[in-house]
Amino acid sequence: GNPAAVATGDYWNIARNNLTKDGLIPSSLVPGHAGRFETSLVMALRPDLVKQNELDQMGKKVQENAGLDVGFSGSVVQVHGEWQAGVGYTDNPADATPEEGKAMLDIIVNSVAHFFTAFHKTSYKSI
Repeated sequence: GNPAAVATGDYWNIARNNLTKDGLIPSSLVPGHAGRFETSLVMALRPDLVKQNELDQMGKKVQENAGLDVGFSGSVVQVHGEWQAGVGYTDNPADATPEEGKAMLDIIVNSVAHFFTAFHKTSYKSI
């Protein structure tokens, strides 16, 4: 067979140290489902997809401990029926801003680009 080097990673974990250093996410927070993190990114990339009037009406129906940030580093824990019973997001998407999304996006793009460059250089050395 042909030698190969393979890596996997979530973009938010690749960028986590830089996002944390700049105060954009707490170090323990796995960006939740459809919450502030993802909504801010969408606001920065495609604001036409965000329905601001619906965000304004959401209030504070935050789903606490929704299975993503439970203190088990590197894992995701789910309980049967949890998502169906919840509000559909883990942290409040109404707290999102396009400015925060742009700041996070800049860090994510730079972090992931750095990872790809470093991986490319490293993978050729090991093959």
